[in-house]
Amino acid sequence: MTNQDWLLEVGDAVGPITRHQLLSAGCLGPVHVVWAGGRKLVAKIDESAIGGLEVEAEMLRYLGSHSNMNVPQVLHVSPRVLVMTHIEGQTGCSGAAEPGAAVELARLHAIKNPRFGFDFDTRIGGLVQPNAWSDSWLEFFAEHRLVHMAKLALDTGRIRRRQVLAVERIARSLRQWIAEPKEASLLHGDLWSGNILSSGGQVVGFLDPAVYFGHPEAEIAFVTLFSTFDDAFFRTYEAMTVRKLDHGFWNERRNIYNVYPLLVHVCLVGGSYVADLNEMLDRYA
Repeated sequence: MTNQDWLLEVGDAVGPITRHQLLSAGCLGPVHVVWAGGRKLVAKIDESAIGGLEVEAEMLRYLGSHSNMNVPQVLHVSPRVLVMTHIEGQTGCSGAAEPGAAVELARLHAIKNPRFGFDFDTRIGGLVQPNAWSDSWLEFFAEHRLVHMAKLALDTGRIRRRQVLAVERIARSLRQWIAEPKEASLLHGDLWSGNILSSGGQVVGFLDPAVYFGHPEAEIAFVTLFSTFDDAFFRTYEAMTVRKLDHGFWNERRNIYNVYPLLVHVCLVGGSYVADLNEMLDRYA
């Protein structure tokens, strides 16, 4: 899609464009800040062959209508262009903003479902997340997260069959580390500093969800992988929930859960994530 094409589409959808500026290079294509119709907006352009903007729009709409999490409002979406409201803030969350982030996440996790999955398959970094409903978290996480992403990683050529077999052994042994929960919680699904906006010591928005109903510990494990938060976040999160992050979580379960995001990053980036994945596989498989 040329500059002229997406500018015409955005202009037709939200009003005359007076200015635009490249914000970042996203997983699917460039992300622009656009001034149009008297508003400051964000336009994502899909230059990939895999699509996903319409799925992202549906995830944002779901969070906007089913939770109090502040996410961009979808103004227009097509297979190639997604236009959203712009949330003013800086990416990242530290210091005074961390307790507020914990409150927001605890409230999101308080939204429950008796089953695990989602109404449609979602995306993480452009990769498909299958979300067929399941009565078992362990079966869902094994099949639709670990094994699924291991096969995608194999397709990239960055891991070999022996590593897929190791992931499958972990998937079959999940009960060794994780107890079957009674219900699922709504998860953001891709919570790291780049997807959090803060301003003036407050969290003001969340970006790029990869939503589904799952175990909250999977989300908390993910934020530890990239050191998204410090102790203030975890103290507040525990105070807001009945969930205690015990030694079993810190020493074992978070490592098991993080095999999934490591596989995601092997697919997307490769590099050092392959070594990090191998370390986990050697330890647990």
